Amino acid sequence: MSWEEFVHLPYNEHFEKPTQRTKIVQRDLITCPASVVDALAKPRLPEEDLTWCKWAISPNGGKVIVGKSWGNLKTKEQKEKFDALNCNSVNEGKNPSCDDSWGDIHIRTWQKNRMEGLRCSASKSSDMLCYKNDNNDVYCSIKNAQINFAKARKVSRGGNTPSKKFQNDFLSADCKDHVAVEDAFPFPHLYSPSVSSSRCDYVYNGTLLMYSHDDIRNLGHTLNDVFNIWIMLWMQGIARYEHQIEMLNIDSFKLGHNFDDQPNAFFTTYAKTLRGILKGIDFGEKTLCVKELMVQPIPPRFFIWESWFVDLPCSFLGPSALYQRWNLDVRNNYGFLNRPIAVSTSTSTSTAAQKRKVLLIIRNEHSNMWGSQRTSRNFLNTPEIVRALQQLIDTDTAFQTEFEFVATDLGKLSFEEQLSLIGESGLMIGMHGAGIASSMHMPIGEPKCCGVLELFPQGEFTPIKGHGNMARKMGLHFDRLDIPAAQSQGNGAQVPIGPLTKQVRAMLHRLLEQPTCVLDTVINDPYLEAAHV
Repeated sequence: MSWEEFVHLPYNEHFEKPTQRTKIVQRDLITCPASVVDALAKPRLPEEDLTWCKWAISPNGGKVIVGKSWGNLKTKEQKEKFDALNCNSVNEGKNPSCDDSWGDIHIRTWQKNRMEGLRCSASKSSDMLCYKNDNNDVYCSIKNAQINFAKARKVSRGGNTPSKKFQNDFLSADCKDHVAVEDAFPFPHLYSPSVSSSRCDYVYNGTLLMYSHDDIRNLGHTLNDVFNIWIMLWMQGIARYEHQIEMLNIDSFKLGHNFDDQPNAFFTTYAKTLRGILKGIDFGEKTLCVKELMVQPIPPRFFIWESWFVDLPCSFLGPSALYQRWNLDVRNNYGFLNRPIAVSTSTSTSTAAQKRKVLLIIRNEHSNMWGSQRTSRNFLNTPEIVRALQQLIDTDTAFQTEFEFVATDLGKLSFEEQLSLIGESGLMIGMHGAGIASSMHMPIGEPKCCGVLELFPQGEFTPIKGHGNMARKMGLHFDRLDIPAAQSQGNGAQVPIGPLTKQVRAMLHRLLEQPTCVLDTVINDPYLEAAHV
C-alpha cells in the first residue's frame, strides 16, 4: 500500500470512549481516612525548602535543567536534597502537593501540558500531540505514523546481547517541512517530520502502543517499564480498553541503565493486560504505517528510579493513587483481586485459607546476569532463620491463628504462581533485591496486610532507599534490618536472629492493628477516567 492510500484509509477505532466509570473491586477494601487524603493534597514544602527549590531551577541560580543537567548543583548532598524535595515539581512558583508529584493530579496536569512546538501543519496528513510533565518526561500520540525498521541497527555490547541504535527517519510522520527538531521532539536522531518511504509494507489500522524497554532480567528495572505502559494508557484515556491494545516492542532508544535486546521477553509476564505483543525484530527492514501510535520518546523514571538513595518525605504521608491503581488492575487481570479475604479468625473458624502468609524470600544467587560473583545477599544461616520465624508464628498467641509462615525461592515459581502467593501474603521478608520489588503485588486494602522487611548486608547496597519509597508509595508498611559488617561476608550474610524476630514481631502487630488502606479514588475510578468522561 502506498503512503497516500494509507492516509486516506478510514481509521478503525476498535473501542468507544466510556460514558460512565466502572469498578473492578467487587468487595469492600479498607479505605484511607480523610486525614491521609488531606495530607497528600496539601502543599508540602516549608517556605525555606520552596525558596531553595526555586533557586535550584532558576537560570540565574542553580541552573538545573530537569532530566538533562544538574547545573550548579555539584555535590552529592545538593543532588540528594533536590531529589528528596522533588524540586522538579516546583513550577511557576507553585508549592506542590504529594498528589502533584505522583498522584492522579500528576497525570491530569501532564495531559494539559502540550508541547506546542510539535503541532503538525494543517495541510499535512499526520497529526502529533506531545505532552511534557514536570520531570521533562514526554508522551506522544501520533496519527498516521511510519516506522522504518531498516533504520534500526544492532550494535555490540561487548559480549552481551546486542542493543539497538536508530538512524534518522526510524520514526516519521507527514507533519511539516523537514526542519531541525532538537528543541522539540526528544531524540531527534530517530524522528523525522517527513515520512521516509512512500510505501507501507505493513499497515496497522488502529491504536498501537510502541515501547522501548530496559533490563528485562531484573524485576526492579522491568517494573519501571511495565508501569510506564499504564502511564501511556492513562494519558490516552483508554486504560479501560487495555485488553484491546497491542504493544510493539522495539528495544531500546532510551539512555542509561542496562538495555537488553530481547523483544521476545519484555512484558510477557504481564501479557494478560494487553491483546498482544508485536516484535520489532519480526518486521525485518520493512516499513510499518500506524493509524494512531502511542509512544514515550523519554519514558519516565517514575516507578523505580525516583530517589533511589533518598527517603521521599511524601512517601511517609500516604500512598500514591497511581501505584495502587496499577496494583489492583494487575491482580484483577490475573483473577486474584476478588479472591476471599483472609478475615480475622477471632470470630470465625480457623482454617489455613483464612490465615495471612508471612513470606520469607530465600535468595539462591551464585552469579548475577553478567556472570560475576554477587553472593553477599545470600543467607548463610537459612535453617536457623526458618526455625526462628516458624517458632515465632507457632508460639505467639497473637499470631498463631492469624498467620502462617512460608519460605520459598521466588525464582522457582512461575510469574502467575508468584502473583498468587504474594497476593496471599501479609508480610514479605527478604534480602535487598528484585524479590523485594515483588511486594508491589501484595493485597493492599485487606486485613492483616501489608508490610515489607528488607535486609541489607553491609556494603554497596546499604545506602539504597528505593524499595522503601516504593513500598510506602503502594501504602505498605516498611522496615529495614541492617546486618552488621562482621556478619556480612562476600559469600553471604549471617542474619542476626534476635533483631530479625524482634522486627518481624513488631511488624506483625502493626498489620493486625493498622492494616494498609486504599485511596477511595482508586476504587471508584480504577482506570483514571475522571478527566475523560
